[in-house]
Amino acid sequence: MKVRTGFVSNSSSASFFCAICDKLYDVMDGDPTSSPYRLSTCKNFHGFCIEHMLGSEERILELMRETVIKSPTHHIDNIDLMSTEQLKELFERDDDGRGEFIDERLYLFISEFFTSIPEELCPICSFKIIRDKDLQKYLLATSVKKEVAEEIKRKFSSFQEFLTFLREREE
Repeated sequence: MKVRTGFVSNSSSASFFCAICDKLYDVMDGDPTSSPYRLSTCKNFHGFCIEHMLGSEERILELMRETVIKSPTHHIDNIDLMSTEQLKELFERDDDGRGEFIDERLYLFISEFFTSIPEELCPICSFKIIRDKDLQKYLLATSVKKEVAEEIKRKFSSFQEFLTFLREREE
């Protein structure tokens, strides 16, 4: 069985997996509105559910404000003077399952902000979560492969015994 992670695509659909909880997000026929806007991507291309995003609500709102201010696409008068409560209202999202912003001036803001969130909001970049594949890469890079292979050969008499050991540790 082939295991797929991250982004998976064929001619009519694409799937995205959360790098943290493995939740699947589908986009059918190139229509991003067919899937909830609930996946974010950091500047290092870690894709994950918005719920895993770090930072206080106030910090996220401030970063969203900064993105709007810098954006050539979105213009909102006096956004730099808005209070936290006003920002909450501005960035309110619909609850129809798609999660789009209610304010029409923020059309396409989701793709602008949530596809390139700062590293400080990413649980992987900030090492709040270290993925198994990153741990494996580190261990392989810092361990002497030959020594590890010899240790495995000493400890286990068969591949089946080795697999049993690994399965017991996963539980």
